Amino acid sequence: MSRAFVKDANDERWQPPEQAAEFAVYVEEDRGRFTPSPVRRGDDLIELLRWASAQPRGSYQVRDRLGRPLADV
Repeated sequence: MSRAFVKDANDERWQPPEQAAEFAVYVEEDRGRFTPSPVRRGDDLIELLRWASAQPRGSYQVRDRLGRPLADV
């Protein structure tokens, strides 16, 4: 096998970096403050909105890839 396709560190095959998800869901920690990291990511906006609305407690915000708020659930 060509060494061009093998990492030197662990002899693992090279994998391309994952694409960033289009949307992310953040949970509200305090009034108007949301967690710094998302609780869920995905490319399907409707699925993420349904997921957030089905959660038993809390307030959620769906944002796009650039961090712009799209919906509060």
